[in-house]
Amino acid sequence: MKSILIALGISIITTVSFAGSLAVPEVFFEYGGTYDYFICPNLDTKPITKEMLDEYDALMPVITAEWNKNGVPLMSKSVQILQAPYGRKELTVDFVLCDLPVNGMSYPLIIKLREFLRSATPNTLPMLYFIGAIHHEFLHRYLKYFDAQISNSALRKKYESESLITKNHLHLLSMQQYSYISLNREVEFEELMKIQAARPNGAPYARAYEIIKEEGYMAFVNELL
Repeated sequence: MKSILIALGISIITTVSFAGSLAVPEVFFEYGGTYDYFICPNLDTKPITKEMLDEYDALMPVITAEWNKNGVPLMSKSVQILQAPYGRKELTVDFVLCDLPVNGMSYPLIIKLREFLRSATPNTLPMLYFIGAIHHEFLHRYLKYFDAQISNSALRKKYESESLITKNHLHLLSMQQYSYISLNREVEFEELMKIQAARPNGAPYARAYEIIKEEGYMAFVNELL
């Protein structure tokens, strides 16, 4: 039944609850079937197959369990570090199977799931990258509440000549690293960044992380606190 609904472009929603002392949003996982079948720019050359839909269907319980186990603590830790609740009570993560040129985006919050499916690629991305991608896009939204600090950042001004993508990720990746380290998951974060650097669009992210290692992630985090 789920596969039939997906094929028709009807959204399937999975709810994921959050726990923590500060307010954090309730997450809804949703399949963006309408986008895949009516907007995807390369559907003719990179079709979405029945095998992909079936694998997505089977993967959803795994995704939900992995997020509850490994994603929720990251989101909660980020909020605890900055001591500011996320301003909305809900957050929707839309999954697409379209071969987007990016891994994900924050507005709207979309994650490309295609590269996590064995039916779509022989070199699937690991689940740790999936968890990191959602946490990353959440931080893009969450750090909007700290625009003033980032706009007046002395460190951002120091690296004004860097690309916009690099500059936009200095505070974000620092916060992400601190969140992982606070949960004793530094090795996982290093693997995440290694994968990101090897992605087709990975160079500006790798440069941002290089700067963070030079300055120390707490230098950027402290500008937000």
